[in-house]
Amino acid sequence: MLLPPTRNNFIKFVLIGIAPYSFRYDNRKSFVVGAKNIQYMFALKDRQLETECDKYRMVLFNPHLNHIFSVMTEAQADLNYIQYKRQSLTKGISATNIAEWEKELKHVISEFRLETIEQNLNTLEDYIKLCLKYKARPIGFMLPFSSIIRQNYPKELIFYVRYILHQFEKMYDFMFIDLFDLSLGYENFQDLTHLNARGAFYSSKELNKQLHERNILPLK
Repeated sequence: MLLPPTRNNFIKFVLIGIAPYSFRYDNRKSFVVGAKNIQYMFALKDRQLETECDKYRMVLFNPHLNHIFSVMTEAQADLNYIQYKRQSLTKGISATNIAEWEKELKHVISEFRLETIEQNLNTLEDYIKLCLKYKARPIGFMLPFSSIIRQNYPKELIFYVRYILHQFEKMYDFMFIDLFDLSLGYENFQDLTHLNARGAFYSSKELNKQLHERNILPLK
């Protein structure tokens, strides 16, 4: 989430994770999934909340987030990652997961609704504009999927998502880094669509490489 810069806080770029199926969720009412969740609603000052629960979250969200950033040190963040890595590094896809891959594929490519797509694209575009307003370059990136999902993913859907993101690159100072076709073995996934810690390490390494090559991430 993008926070307005202060005297001690200057954001150079913002990473925006995008999955091939990101635009299909009607996430206006969702706290967890999709582009327009409670974080984006707060960042974009969208006060059209549907429920009292959403309003309560809105009140709590900013102080809670600021508290996390104010007390969390780099050492603590590294420690949290190390603990996570130990727990999830060796967790991989079971034979059953691979045998039932069609269920997962059906989940991630369910039918798009044009109204939902338009709403989510508008939200993403607003967020890109917000980043640029505060001189932070927005960078969208797509992480890899397991081989069996990637090979059987409908070509027209992934083409559409890529087309939209490349259009944003032409319209704004926005960059899209596409790792969807990055070839990683099944040992790098905890299920067919989510990386484990090993896969996250290799994907992050490739993302860093591309950020360096495009002069976004300083070597120092």
